[in-house]
Amino acid sequence: MKNMYLIYSFFLLLLSSALFSQNYEIYVCDAGNFNNPPWQILRYDSSGQNGTVYIDEELAWPQDIVFLEGKNETLISNLNTGRITRYNATTGDYIDNFATGLGGPTRMKIRNDTLFVCQWNAPGATPEHVAMFDLDGNSLGNFTTSGVVFGIGIDWDGDGNLYVSSYGQPNSPPFVRKFNTQGISQGDFITNADLAGPTNIWFDPSDNGDLLVVDYNAGIIKRFDSNGDFMSNFITGLSQPEGVAFLTNGNILIGNGGTGTIKLYTSDGTFISNIITSGNPSLIQPNCVIIREISPVSVSDPIEQVDYIFPSIGVEFFVKEKMILKIQSYEIYNASGGLVLKNDFSKSRIWDASNVAEGMYLIRSKMKDGKILLQKVMVKK
Repeated sequence: MKNMYLIYSFFLLLLSSALFSQNYEIYVCDAGNFNNPPWQILRYDSSGQNGTVYIDEELAWPQDIVFLEGKNETLISNLNTGRITRYNATTGDYIDNFATGLGGPTRMKIRNDTLFVCQWNAPGATPEHVAMFDLDGNSLGNFTTSGVVFGIGIDWDGDGNLYVSSYGQPNSPPFVRKFNTQGISQGDFITNADLAGPTNIWFDPSDNGDLLVVDYNAGIIKRFDSNGDFMSNFITGLSQPEGVAFLTNGNILIGNGGTGTIKLYTSDGTFISNIITSGNPSLIQPNCVIIREISPVSVSDPIEQVDYIFPSIGVEFFVKEKMILKIQSYEIYNASGGLVLKNDFSKSRIWDASNVAEGMYLIRSKMKDGKILLQKVMVKK
């Protein structure tokens, strides 16, 4: 019964911002003392306050956070153990290992329902390829046909080419390498002449082809053009920067490990404030920042949970006969809070879900008497 309540509460938080005032939480990966604990994942409200420990189990130099909203799961990559650990996204409780045997997994990103994972130092003589997994944790092999030693940053350009940054070591200079859509190396896009120790990379959302690179060792975020040529310093004066997240208004959050803070900047690189301060509540060395959107249900809505849709698992969903004349309209949201379908109600079949991905969805129906009914369903093909 407790688990059902947690699941229901979780899905109430995932309604779309089109109807409810939007909010978000900030999640920070704390590398602690790097190769030594304490290690933790911290959670804050949108103002950077009310920090709490979200996860502190089964961590070993954590590197990145990915939320699988449709599964209500959180994935954490762990450099020291070669594992990606899986947790309940609502409670932060450890579930199991999503993947094992990796060579120091660092950055993770989801693209086309596939999790791409950078590796720092692959086991044995195996090169540090970018590995792939489906969202159930099944290995899909390597995407790249050649390795990127000390890989710690990943992004795609507008044409689908993959870019991976190598932090570098004394005997291995840093670089950013380009791979085509088949994972074949196209050579170094940026060489060590312009880099000291890159971590996160991302393409400018303005779609002009510029690549932004967080240079940890230099304390600078650098801008490069679509040919890989250095253009300018985007943000300077940082200390051990690592971890970047973007707000919907264009503002940028940056982890600043040297001061144990999360800094907030405008989209043009102007400093606003330290939105999360050192030691809040126990932050030591941020190396990853994630924004997770939530949309709380409006307290003014008279909401009821009623099982009025059947089946609860399947592809086609219908309204029970006794409720047909009571419904005025309905909306369907995915587990990320995105609106999937909005319609006036006129037929018993409320949704044919054959064209959407499998996973949990929330059906929100407005009744003719003003009440709101909520029911979660699982799309399973």
